Amino acid sequence: MDQAVGHFRDWQRDQKGVDAKKE
Repeated sequence: MDQAVGHFRDWQRDQKGVDAKKE
């Protein structure tokens, strides 16, 4: 369960990085 949460947080961080690159 904790591993899934950590993976989701990494995905969120990656998504934010992608948004920043787009702009």
